[in-house]
This record gives sequence, structure tokens and C-alpha cells, in this order.
Amino acid sequence: MTLCSYRSRVFTCRSPVLMLAAIAVLSGLAGIEECRSQPIDVYEPATWQRPVLIAHRGGVVNDAASENSAAAIRLAAEQGFAMIEVDVRESKDHVPVAFHDGSLLEAAGVDAAIEDLSLEQINSIRHRHTGEGILTLDHVFELCARLDLGVMLDIKTDGSQQFFRAIGGLLEKHDLSRSAITFSGHPLAIRHLEGSVMFAITEGEEESVRRGEAISLTAKFWFGLPRNLEDEMVEKLQARGALVIPAINIFRYLSDSHMESAREDINRMQSAGVDAFQIDAVYAPLFESDGTESESTPTGAR
Repeated sequence: MTLCSYRSRVFTCRSPVLMLAAIAVLSGLAGIEECRSQPIDVYEPATWQRPVLIAHRGGVVNDAASENSAAAIRLAAEQGFAMIEVDVRESKDHVPVAFHDGSLLEAAGVDAAIEDLSLEQINSIRHRHTGEGILTLDHVFELCARLDLGVMLDIKTDGSQQFFRAIGGLLEKHDLSRSAITFSGHPLAIRHLEGSVMFAITEGEEESVRRGEAISLTAKFWFGLPRNLEDEMVEKLQARGALVIPAINIFRYLSDSHMESAREDINRMQSAGVDAFQIDAVYAPLFESDGTESESTPTGAR
């Protein structure tokens, strides 16, 4: 994905020739701005530039960029990810907040959960290693829309109706309804987000496919681990209309051999023809033509 940004400049010019040239240049830039890329359309996979990569943990996480942070999101855009996976929790006053852990203790040194605190209290908390604030989902979506990133929602909270309605409203507000997917099967998510996100197939639907039943999975996706997905199953799922998105995550591999294990899974899944990958950013080089990578494990991998 190519990122484009243009900044208007105010200037004065006394030369008519230079003025005309400047007008022509600015007109050209305006045309480019009108044609800039948009977030991925999850319902039109034929338009995708592959491989489609989804950044696990809210973006590209490192020592200077915390999970689900503005810095991590910007890095994901800079490094060419098409989407980010966002962890979503509900504050005490029903605001969707981007945070992974059930407790704030490890990440922020606060012995409380997002669900126990109001948004005002959450806004005063910082990630202790980077000093970054905790983002609302509104802020995350604003950044993603600006940076042409789609979103995969990992909804951690068994939330209220107000919470799920707020998520749907934010997707509409930031025009991300065609660029959003979730593997949440919560009844309130299905009730309030239908039409705003693409949902994952259910275990029952997967079993129906394995039995050879002719069911439609259009506008749905399979999400899971490569070890649970046989090559022939990829074709069966796609034949019924489903997208296939395996997860390549550090915490699922042995630490001393995670890179080689991930490479094997990626190569097999690519050969099987999957549609996209949700990955930890350390594995992105495995999708490059030369396959070079670092054997190091990023800080905070889970």
C-alpha cells in the first residue's frame, strides 16, 4: 500500500511565469489527492494487492511503540500493512477503548482494569515504557481512516448494548464499514454490528464445510491457526465464498525456533492460496522476496 500525504503551502510570487507554473503543480497535486488510495475493501478481494497483512497487537510494536498506540498504528501504515488488529474494551462509562490486557498493571503500573475506570481516569494513564496515552477506539479509527488502514476488531469485553452501538457508530463515522472485520461472536456484536463489519465463520459452519455441505459463506472469513487448516480446506472455504486468514503469532511458537516455524507455516499457507495473514510485525520480512529477517523477538511479544 502506498501512503500519500500532501501539505498545502502559502507563498508569494512576483513572476507571472513562476506563478502559472506553481498553479499547474498545485493543480496536479490536487488531482493526485483526489485519486489517493483508500482503506482495503474486505468485500472486494479481487482488488487487493497481495500479500495482505494485518498487524497483530494494534500495529507495529517495539520499544518505542506500545500495543494499540498511535505510534504503532503509524508504523504499520509506514511499513505497508493493509490492516491492524485492535483490542477493544469497554470503560466504566461505556466508551470503547483500545487496550489488550485484562489489567493495566503490567503495561501501565495501575492495579485496575479498563472496565473499572471512567474515560476521564483512563485519559490520565500512560504506558510506562513509552509514556504514550491509551487511545479510545474513536481515535484509533480516526488514525486508520487517515492512514488508509482497515481494522480487525478483537472485542475483549462482554460489553453493554451502549458499547456495541458505539462501535457501530464509530465505524460509520469514520467510513470504515467496508474495511472492518471481527472474530467476535458475541450476540450483541452480531445484533449491533451487522452491516458494519464482516464476521468470522462459526465452528458449526466450519464443521458443515468439512462434511461437504453446500453452504454459503459469502461475506464471512475463516480465522485461526495454520495447524488447524489443511490445504484442501482452504479451497473448500473459498469455494463457498469465505476469505481465509491464518494467524502467525510469536506466542504460538517456541522462542528459539519461532522464525523458522513461522516461515514454514507462511510458505504452506501461501501455497494453499489463503487470502491474508494476521501477523506479528517481526514476521513481515518473511513476505519479502529475499526472505531476510532478524532472529530477535520483539519486546512484549505475547
